[in-house]
Amino acid sequence: MGIRAISNEGSTSHVTIRDNRISLLRANDGYALQVNGDDILVDHNTVVDCQRAVGIMAGGNRVIVRNNFVSRTSRQGIWFMGIENGEILNNRVTDIRGTHSNGISVYLYHKNILMAGNRVWNTNIAMTYHGDQDPDFVNNLIVYNNFFANDVHSWGKGMCGVTILNNTFLEGIFFPSEDQEVVFINNVVNGGGGGDVRSHNVYIGLTWSQQPRYGWEPGPGGIVGWDPEEEKYVPIVPETVLVDPTGDYRLQPDSPAIDAGTDVTAYLPAPGEFSYAGFGADIDRTSRPYGVNWDMGASEFTPALDLFARPGDRTIYLDWTVNATDMLPVSITWHIDYYTRMSSIHTVTGIVSPTRAYTLTGLTNDAWYTVTLNGMLDAAPFLTDTVRVMPAGAALQLDAAPGDGEAYLTWGFDPVPATPFTGTWRIGYESDTGTLLMPPIEISTATVRAWTLTGLANGVRYTVTLEAMLDASPWLSDTVRVMPTDRFVYLPLVLRGR
Repeated sequence: MGIRAISNEGSTSHVTIRDNRISLLRANDGYALQVNGDDILVDHNTVVDCQRAVGIMAGGNRVIVRNNFVSRTSRQGIWFMGIENGEILNNRVTDIRGTHSNGISVYLYHKNILMAGNRVWNTNIAMTYHGDQDPDFVNNLIVYNNFFANDVHSWGKGMCGVTILNNTFLEGIFFPSEDQEVVFINNVVNGGGGGDVRSHNVYIGLTWSQQPRYGWEPGPGGIVGWDPEEEKYVPIVPETVLVDPTGDYRLQPDSPAIDAGTDVTAYLPAPGEFSYAGFGADIDRTSRPYGVNWDMGASEFTPALDLFARPGDRTIYLDWTVNATDMLPVSITWHIDYYTRMSSIHTVTGIVSPTRAYTLTGLTNDAWYTVTLNGMLDAAPFLTDTVRVMPAGAALQLDAAPGDGEAYLTWGFDPVPATPFTGTWRIGYESDTGTLLMPPIEISTATVRAWTLTGLANGVRYTVTLEAMLDASPWLSDTVRVMPTDRFVYLPLVLRGR
């Protein structure tokens, strides 16, 4: 038995189920968590390893299921049945396999349902919804800001009133022509997708029927390729749209989906109709639009700042990158804050936009500094990254000698630090063929100064990086290249007597 909030006499009402963990439920055709009533909240629960059960089953009126993690159930992860005024928000659903194992399902006489901010992956079907065979019943299902890594299906049956906005469908969405009053805008979709109102979608895949010969067009603002020789539509290469089309919904810096969407505010619910606070933002709560127009898909692209630091003698060398320089306003400036646990905050301001490096000097060796870099716009930070680094008078020197399928590593400090090193070592290496040792080798003894890498390929160059770790953070590092070999030159040793 899991958790149930139901009543055989009258309606259960005003129930909150929060911060529970349900696992290893073995009841056949059971429910890990079941609610039925009015004004129900299911929040921040974990349901895992219930191989014969539905994860969360809900019915009633004014039911909210949000911020839950559901994994490894054999039936639906989250199942709404006959709910009016319901919300499925910001849930993570994964590894749902078995009979009727849909990630999220909304079935039968549901009305005014919002599905927003959910991430569903590694399921037989990511999401399904079902009408009521009643042409006069308006369902009003709103699907907004979700990431679905697997197929999404409407089972039809007179479904009426479906609004599908700013979602990412890695395996497509399919609904029959009998579905009525369907709006499909601003989606990244791998095949399928139609509707009475269809515009501003990017197609990273197409079904066989999505061709002019069958009367299909991408709609206003739709992005799809064209093969002039075959005279047919072709999908946009997924890798040019998404960071990782196999599982990462974020947009590439040069994605055609950036600024290619349209403002869908007119299709969103009125303020106060639902509790969801993310209508003006994307799945990661980035405000829309970031640029000139809304982006397509669940994620609004924003530039990302990466700060790197290298220690020196009473010095820290900083450099940084931005993944979309052309999107940065020309008026941006850089602002650096740095401090130790024993010192006040020091600030560097007014670094102009093109700059990508700066050196902090006059620091204290052997003390951890926290360094934060902010990109400032109109006196407010809009990009930020933070690193920890310890200046040192010593440098780490790594040497490598080749062996037969091996590399012999030795290292030391130059000069030797005034305070003996008490941390750990971490070794990572990668071959020119792309073979990476994961995870890196961890050496817990601070006094070790040599290590042998074995099982390497002869004739292949390896890049080896050694890091001296303090407080679980990299302090000093050095990198060498070495090529193992089974060929050696032997010089004779001649001893001459006197």
